[in-house]
Amino acid sequence: MDNRARNILSSILSGIGAVFLVSPFALYWFIHGSYERYVWIINGPFPFSNFGSGPFQMGMYSELFFIGVLLLTAAFGIWKQKNVASVIAFAGIAIIVALGATSLSSFMYLYSVKDITPAPTLDNGKNIAGDSAEFTSKIQGFVVRNIGQPIEGFSAFGYLEAFHGLTEADFNRVETGEGKYIYSNGKLTFTRKQTKHISSAEEAITKKGHETLLNNLRARLGRDLSVGEIISRISLGQDSVSGVRGTILLEPTCPAVKDPPEEGCADKPVFGTFVVKDTAGIKEFARFGTDTNGKFLVRLPPGEYSIESETLLGPGTQAHLVEVKLGEISEYEITFDTGIR
Repeated sequence: MDNRARNILSSILSGIGAVFLVSPFALYWFIHGSYERYVWIINGPFPFSNFGSGPFQMGMYSELFFIGVLLLTAAFGIWKQKNVASVIAFAGIAIIVALGATSLSSFMYLYSVKDITPAPTLDNGKNIAGDSAEFTSKIQGFVVRNIGQPIEGFSAFGYLEAFHGLTEADFNRVETGEGKYIYSNGKLTFTRKQTKHISSAEEAITKKGHETLLNNLRARLGRDLSVGEIISRISLGQDSVSGVRGTILLEPTCPAVKDPPEEGCADKPVFGTFVVKDTAGIKEFARFGTDTNGKFLVRLPPGEYSIESETLLGPGTQAHLVEVKLGEISEYEITFDTGIR
């Protein structure tokens, strides 16, 4: 190989190597430089949905950087005219690896584009998914501003930390990239799909999951609320936490009740576990326990709820309605009928 050909090949490899070498920095800026763009990327199909994962990004950046180093090393060897045959072979392998990585990236891009279809619209031209997109943008923006950008994507537990007006029950059946959240027996858990693919961002909520979360919130707070009103209700500040406190008692404790009650016939404090549900007594929102004096405190978003015992406390009414107002801790004395007469 003459000097001219050697210089041309060296220059080509140097240029390609330089592109691969700086591509991790360019990609990081592209993914994280704009919040709206970041949301659009991680809500895309696989593998773009994993771009919110720190380990996934580190692996991708390392591969690109390594390919760049290989190409620059080959270019330097050719330029120095040492072990030409070996350098050419090394350069060929590096080029094949680089072209393979580029082809794979192109394939993944084309794969994502083919699944993008125009969003359905209503007769008035309004995007059906408009509310969900607005909700996703605002709820994620709130997290970024108040807590920071989550490396592993936006999860239920991250939202619960940021929004004091959310309950674990709001995330029931909310979909993630690798499964869904299930709220049962007063506890929120993540259920992984039956798949061998495991991602560090497996609990990150998907676009469909945000739609489910929005529907759950509207079912609890009101179907007619706008996205802005929902965000306002769930983004309660530390100084405006709302909920219910009070005492839970059993009465009567004697067949004949007098005023004032005789010794040993006073209402009896209940020490136990209670469940907070909607007013229909169907959907569960929280569980709490009372102390030995029957006293309790449970934080809840504004709304109307029913409180019932986990176990039967007598033949009387087992559910009691309470109302929670914005920024207030409502006081209630709740009594359960023992049936003693």
